[in-house]
Amino acid sequence: MYLAPFRSGKTTHKYFMDRGFTKQTVKECKIGWDRVKKRVTIPVFHMDGTLAGVSGRAVLEQKLPNGKMNPKYREVYGGSPKYLLYDNFEISNVMFGSHEFPKGEKTAIIVEGMFDRLYMRQLGYKNALGIIIAKMSKDRRGNSRQKDILHELGVKNVIFMHDNDDPGEAGK
Repeated sequence: MYLAPFRSGKTTHKYFMDRGFTKQTVKECKIGWDRVKKRVTIPVFHMDGTLAGVSGRAVLEQKLPNGKMNPKYREVYGGSPKYLLYDNFEISNVMFGSHEFPKGEKTAIIVEGMFDRLYMRQLGYKNALGIIIAKMSKDRRGNSRQKDILHELGVKNVIFMHDNDDPGEAGK
């Protein structure tokens, strides 16, 4: 998987900028734009800095403010979800932002999702990590790879900051 087709760090959709992100964040985090699938692209890295995969975020909202399905979303994206994992990389094996986690930092702020983590980073919280789904995942034996990553980073204290919505509440 390569980032070049998404013009990562060079161009992105207005949607990303409208959400309060800066050009500096776009460049440093290699945010891109998939013109074909009409998605903002966000590269996800393993702890060692190697590329795990790319996530694409639809620029249209699935639902209208009244709660009904957005017909434009269906027209553009069909039945596909808001987030698309290119190459179906294993999200349970990563914590978004772990490749930038400060050495020696003992406290991690765990947020729900990549956008929340990117925004925390933009605000200066380099110790913020994102889980790509609402809660930390577990394998068949009940072990969490994300918990292992926290241990490998030397984290002793964790602050969870979930969204105030149904998936966020389920992840608590």
